[in-house]
Amino acid sequence: MHASRLREYERLRNHRRCPPARQNRCELLLIVLGFSVLGAVARYVIASTVGFIISLTLVYRRYRQVKRSIDPATASGREALASMITNGLPLYLSNTLSGFTATLRGVLLAYFTTNFLIGNFNTAMNFTVLITLISSPIATALFPAFSKLESNGGEAKTMFTYSVKYTSALIIPAAVFISTMSRDLIFLLYGEGYSHAPLYLTLYTVNFLFAGIGLTVLGSFFSGVGDSKVNLKATLLYVCLFIPSAIALTSVLQVEGLLIAIIAATAASTLYSLLVVNRRYHLRIDLKSSAKIYLAAFLAATPTTLLAQYPPLPRIANLTLSAILYFTVYLTAVLLLRILTREDLKTLTLIFDKVAVLRPIVQIISSYENKIMALLT
Repeated sequence: MHASRLREYERLRNHRRCPPARQNRCELLLIVLGFSVLGAVARYVIASTVGFIISLTLVYRRYRQVKRSIDPATASGREALASMITNGLPLYLSNTLSGFTATLRGVLLAYFTTNFLIGNFNTAMNFTVLITLISSPIATALFPAFSKLESNGGEAKTMFTYSVKYTSALIIPAAVFISTMSRDLIFLLYGEGYSHAPLYLTLYTVNFLFAGIGLTVLGSFFSGVGDSKVNLKATLLYVCLFIPSAIALTSVLQVEGLLIAIIAATAASTLYSLLVVNRRYHLRIDLKSSAKIYLAAFLAATPTTLLAQYPPLPRIANLTLSAILYFTVYLTAVLLLRILTREDLKTLTLIFDKVAVLRPIVQIISSYENKIMALLT
């Protein structure tokens, strides 16, 4: 809750301090010291408590002026409070429903599958973090950006279109690569005993492909323009589709059935949000650019698939070679298909060059893209 409040006041650098506090590094130490599962649980409780305290302290120290500037007893104060509750309650309910579906997912797996398959499923889910590391910061950053724009204005239309395009250009290739190299990724870190995990990871990454129709952007847009009820309705649609389909499919197809139910429910809720944003706000997605991004990602996966199926090198070397080959082909295809212009490249470089960890990679990619552009012009 407090982390959400920080985000709403647009101090994203403070918001970013909270997740690391919750995701501290003491879990492995506690397990190594012999605390086993109890150590992991203790890590979670301690991290959540520390994150809560840090968030509460930041809210109190940095935003005391809010109390001075808005008096709840005045008309403006009451209006501000009513607006916060109206916009915040649907988001709270959406998060609650999402938590419920996650719990139900675990219950269904425990009831219909074996511990071995559950272990494979959880192993596969660990690797989805590689994609959420890209998608989550983008979704967080888009919220304050959309909140500053008129929902029906020209700037909102332009920003919505480019947001979908840029997020798709980043998330879709990452999802396709992880799907293609799922076996090497999992076997390298967990061993070949997790034989079902690569398939589960491949199926789950299908959800991220919906970034091409606005999956990452739509939720941030509706929250930013104060229409969070759409997010709640999309979540309700997801839950209403997921529960019956998950029960039916998991009982027959086990983990694969659960994953199919997740994909179907995600597709339906995303399409609903897309329909609303088209009809209510007259915003459109550049489907031509999205189609080209899909094409570039799958073209790059073609040679990489051969390396995944017939690895000529040890796993870590094969994975490194595959990553270099995949993203070289993808970056070249992006320019050949004219998905990104020179201005797009400058914009993306400016955005990610500010992240110190990514700066060397961004500079290499930018240099390569500029050289290819020079050859094409």
